[in-house]
Amino acid sequence: MSFPHGPHFDRLALFAFNFSNVGRWKGASSFQRRPALWAHHYVADRVGPTFGWDTSRISADDIESFVSNDERYVGKTTRKLSTNLNYLYKVGRLDGYRSPKPERWWLSSLFLALDRSVKPDQIGAGKLADAALMGELMRSGFGAIGGKRSVAKDIAAGYFTSLYGVCGGLGRFVEEAVQDRERLLIPSLIPNEPPAGGKIGVFHPTNPTARNAIPNICKVLAKYAAGFELFDAENLDDFNIESYIKSQTESALRSLKQLGVKPAISSDDLTRLTRGE
Repeated sequence: MSFPHGPHFDRLALFAFNFSNVGRWKGASSFQRRPALWAHHYVADRVGPTFGWDTSRISADDIESFVSNDERYVGKTTRKLSTNLNYLYKVGRLDGYRSPKPERWWLSSLFLALDRSVKPDQIGAGKLADAALMGELMRSGFGAIGGKRSVAKDIAAGYFTSLYGVCGGLGRFVEEAVQDRERLLIPSLIPNEPPAGGKIGVFHPTNPTARNAIPNICKVLAKYAAGFELFDAENLDDFNIESYIKSQTESALRSLKQLGVKPAISSDDLTRLTRGE
């Protein structure tokens, strides 16, 4: 809601549709909690494992064949369902799910999957809590519908799942809940001033290409409890990674120089070692 409409929003909306977990409400039947399971299973059981996320193979005919031959489907309108779903996947940019990069929509989808699977009072602190959240993420079905898997995504999932826990899950939207997490996780730190509303951009220093925005009230937790870097959310899509890496390298070299650390071998010796000479 904080950014203009674009491909990221379309892919996130499509993930929410495929995830098909809208919760419970008074007067609702049990099956209404998962209103689009036919879409969920087509992606989880066919597009991912059979097509390898090659979305060019998706067609209304293929969707109709999949649904018609699946005993879990009991409806009578397979053709209309198939043509509508095929159209939705095209305009919703499902083709972008092939990317190996942990893009904004993917990171937001990770948070959405956890939001709909984990209650705030289930979130603890520390490595065991992170492992529990990763378990919940896997059980939610996120991996089956979240696009092509990659090492970059696996690494980002670990860091951003930890960030989710640090910020208190859904509690990240409530200032009082965020303050409780601060007192629990960083009791020695007293913020200089209350954070303003809006969003703040974040990324972990080990992977600055995986960037997303979180509520600004969580920035202290993100920085001091999760080790994330902060930047202006307006620069989310055009953050200068090369400049960041250069500044971090220069800072590290200055620190080594101040500590009096010097190389024990020459550059020529290092070259010979790495070349096996």
